[in-house]
Amino acid sequence: MEKSYPTTNNFKFDIISPKLKPIDCFNIPISFLPYSNCLLLVDNDMVFISTDAGVVSVDLNKKQTVWEMKVEATIRGQMLLLDNVLLIQCENHLYAINPINGELLWKFYYPRFYSFLTTPVIKNNIVYLRHRKAITGIDLKTGKKKYKATTKYTQKDDWPGETYAGMSILGNRLYTQTGNKKEKYFLESCDIETGELASPIEIPFACDDYFFRDGLQVNNLFFFVSSCEAHRRIKTEFTNSRLFCILDLLTGKMTYHRLGGGRAKECSNIVHHLGKVYFCIHKSGLASESGCIYVYDIEKGSEPEILTTDCTAKFLAVSKNSLFAVEEMNICFKEYDFDGNQLNSFFADKDNAFYKWSNIVAKEDKTYISYIDENDEIKLLILGD
Repeated sequence: MEKSYPTTNNFKFDIISPKLKPIDCFNIPISFLPYSNCLLLVDNDMVFISTDAGVVSVDLNKKQTVWEMKVEATIRGQMLLLDNVLLIQCENHLYAINPINGELLWKFYYPRFYSFLTTPVIKNNIVYLRHRKAITGIDLKTGKKKYKATTKYTQKDDWPGETYAGMSILGNRLYTQTGNKKEKYFLESCDIETGELASPIEIPFACDDYFFRDGLQVNNLFFFVSSCEAHRRIKTEFTNSRLFCILDLLTGKMTYHRLGGGRAKECSNIVHHLGKVYFCIHKSGLASESGCIYVYDIEKGSEPEILTTDCTAKFLAVSKNSLFAVEEMNICFKEYDFDGNQLNSFFADKDNAFYKWSNIVAKEDKTYISYIDENDEIKLLILGD
């Protein structure tokens, strides 16, 4: 029997399987306007939420803001927390913050022409950043530059000097996407000990600018979705196709699978659970545009299969028993089992629209959703057994 559980903000869950229900939902006051983005990081009893304009830390037990920090540029990429250092990347700045009290430990700056628009990667306490012409390594504890490798090709994007390209590390090699003025795309790799570049591998189709950014690495395999945008000057047999791509970082070999339904306008992040990867693609975030969640079995290596339809998820997350999807424009949160059966759904009250920006983190016993409501206020919704 379906049952509704109202929360403090008049949201309702339509419970199909009573495994999950709202535990709490509360406002997170900040002194600066959120603008857009509402990225989330959960560490024990502390939650960190970043918007375009800054970061706020919340004590979950007290439901109080511990500290907040306004930044000098637009925040891009997810926050990282390692060895009691919280890293926040925003355009041409990288902030290192004490997560306990919000103290600025150090700040790394590049001239405005060289912006970072993707999440850094870390190995052996070195933070690697990718900008238009080079890969730079920063000491996690001191903020001093320790490493630089100049890429052979210059990343070309909508804004000169900025790069959406993500990075991945396997062993001592760092991999990243680059592109030249002819709008061909390459996989480049460098030795993180010596900075020596390997021969670039040309990607056989023109990817969109989000290649690698929302990808996922599982052992030596890197998974990503490309929409092969039609506006690229170079037209190939893949133009306007949806492609699910698998890159073997050891061999440089890439395999790809065409997905039905034309070009993918939007794609969720990719998540991994027990040897399978999950992702959602759809034409837009609107409720009128249907999409699909796909599942790919790594061991079988067969074509991706449709797990469920009628989903336009922007963010996916997995826990031990469930797959979670947040649909920003559809004002909806959904929970599935790993066979694609919908367990419950959450719809915002129309007077408290859940349509702006959101993010989701699933832990063992709780699931956290951060979002910005129609009043530009940040809210945190906590779900549990």
